[in-house]
Amino acid sequence: MALTALRTGVTVGLLGWLIARADLGSIGRSLAGASLAWLALAVLLQVVGVAVSAVRWRMLLRAKGAEAPLGFLSRSLLVGSFFNNFLPSTIGGDVYRARDTATRAGSLTEAATVVLVERSSGVLALAVFVLAAPLFGVGAAPGEAPAALWGAVAVLVAGLAATAWALRPGPLAALRAGLERLDRALGGARDGLVARIFGRGERVLATLEAFAADPAMLRRVFLLGVLLQAAVVVHFWCVARALGLEVPLGAFFLIAPAALVILLLPVSINGIGAREAVFAVLLGRHGVGLAESLAFSWVVYALLLALGVAGGVVHAVTRRS
Repeated sequence: MALTALRTGVTVGLLGWLIARADLGSIGRSLAGASLAWLALAVLLQVVGVAVSAVRWRMLLRAKGAEAPLGFLSRSLLVGSFFNNFLPSTIGGDVYRARDTATRAGSLTEAATVVLVERSSGVLALAVFVLAAPLFGVGAAPGEAPAALWGAVAVLVAGLAATAWALRPGPLAALRAGLERLDRALGGARDGLVARIFGRGERVLATLEAFAADPAMLRRVFLLGVLLQAAVVVHFWCVARALGLEVPLGAFFLIAPAALVILLLPVSINGIGAREAVFAVLLGRHGVGLAESLAFSWVVYALLLALGVAGGVVHAVTRRS
């Protein structure tokens, strides 16, 4: 309760402070003049993102011997977006997806591991965007960029290193040996909490070993992650174009990763307030005013909510049927 109260306070405080400093008339004019064609393209990219995510998710499930139709996984992703946006958490959708595929994957632990690896591969793609951006003349020197941007870069690079390390046969073999040594030290006596911890640890490890045994599949999953995150970057750019913001596409290869990583932090309710503050800072580096940044943030959030509402409708219909 205390954490929820703190996050609510941060949400209200940030949002109130930003709105008090912005010209509400300018926000309204930006929203009223939005291009429907560019917004339609942004929505289309959301649909592409769901399809790519479903394909990537099915590849990981198949690597451990589980089968699930693309339609089923797409539905689960849509419903997951509903829980992400309408519960006070950004991981509620992942919990739903794990529960939805638990029977197919073999257990809830294995299903959750698959979802975690699928999400991690997306972070890996974002890290590659950030690291590759300077090669194309995108970005700013460390002294010129906001601290939040470089903090996000550090998180992404750490995610890149952790993912690459965790899915190599060597570290997994070392973890397996460690589990076996611990089991011998306990004399094979497992009961209660110890048994549950061992059982879940072994299921997680077996799932990761199945992935590490198929490096070609992991490469395909990574490439699909790059495609997915590229769609997210272009989605942001389309929203900017819809509002008439003259921010180059290349800039969003840094703005999108920084914003997405910062929004994963549980500092506000569903990123509200933090989202507006992050975009105000990052778009402000490209000459976008506070009112226009807020309009951009609210359109991005409105499109996320629309996807969540679609997921809620799907959930209601499928539960009834």
